[in-house]
Amino acid sequence: GDARRGPLIAAAAKRWDRVVMVILAIAVAYFLVEKFIERESTEPTIAVLPFTVLSSDEDHEYLALGIAEDVRSLLAQVGELRVTWHVSSYSPRLNGLEIKEIAESLDVAHLVTGTVRRQGDSVRISSQLIDARRDEVVWAQTFDRKLSDVFDVQEEIAGSIVSNLHVEILGPMPVPVRTDPEVLALVVKAAQVFFDGYSGEWEGMGDRMAALLDRAIELDPEYAPSYAWYAYAEGARALAEEITPEEELRRRIPLFQKALAIDPEEPMILQQLGWSEAHENHDPEAAAPYYERALRSGSDNAEVLRMIGRFAYLIDRYDEANRLLERSAQVNPLCSSCIYHLSRSYMVTGKYEEALE
Repeated sequence: GDARRGPLIAAAAKRWDRVVMVILAIAVAYFLVEKFIERESTEPTIAVLPFTVLSSDEDHEYLALGIAEDVRSLLAQVGELRVTWHVSSYSPRLNGLEIKEIAESLDVAHLVTGTVRRQGDSVRISSQLIDARRDEVVWAQTFDRKLSDVFDVQEEIAGSIVSNLHVEILGPMPVPVRTDPEVLALVVKAAQVFFDGYSGEWEGMGDRMAALLDRAIELDPEYAPSYAWYAYAEGARALAEEITPEEELRRRIPLFQKALAIDPEEPMILQQLGWSEAHENHDPEAAAPYYERALRSGSDNAEVLRMIGRFAYLIDRYDEANRLLERSAQVNPLCSSCIYHLSRSYMVTGKYEEALE
């Protein structure tokens, strides 16, 4: 038995290694070269800041955040732009900073700001696009609409921004996933809870995330990202030893099933399935197709990029890991975990100065 184990393990390793390398190399080559690297020097960089609510009503604050997130999400789907992820764009660490300081912190040239005032079933939304390098307004407009028409306003804002950045997009403007702006705000807040506590303060994190996501699912049970972040909440509970790993798995499976029934290509779910295969089942070959699909549908998602970068690192594809993690840190520049994993990957490849920086 023991005498045969070495050759068998070696043969199995070569088999999954070939499959994984082919699948991942195809995905990495396509997305990094075609979508990222070749246009990095020319792509406009932009961050959407949380819109200011001109009211003391907390419900209106959710409306303002949800509108800003829908605009950001629409812009992020335009492949010719690099748009900062919400965890950095809406970070409290930016509070009190001047426009140029915010742009420098987020490493972007342009910022989108706005205000929201609601009165009954009517809403006034004002937005502007700022060239942060010159500290000048490139475009500004105010929209007076019925609340039921808020989706159209968000599309108009995104379209005007793309036009004023003189971006030539290949194909039509993306269409948003229609959901209540409050749902978007609740999911954003749940994600922020996770990353704010990522340094190891897991206790109670899952409950705080679940409280937000329960409300989001109540408002719209057909919004797939709510279930993806709920799976993160269950992971946080397990890390805090509030539930067992077996209970975590039992809770996660129906969340995965529900999300994929709504959207079979939901990237946050696909990357979690990839993680389960690679780290829980120790089967990188089974993980690779999930990661490949997640990259195709979530190439603008900093968390997906971070986790696939970690997978590339796991299978010794360090150059690809560097590029994926670099992109994750570009899209989410205030994400300490993105920067941490990038520094580790740099060290393995001998890029000590970059790692130190």
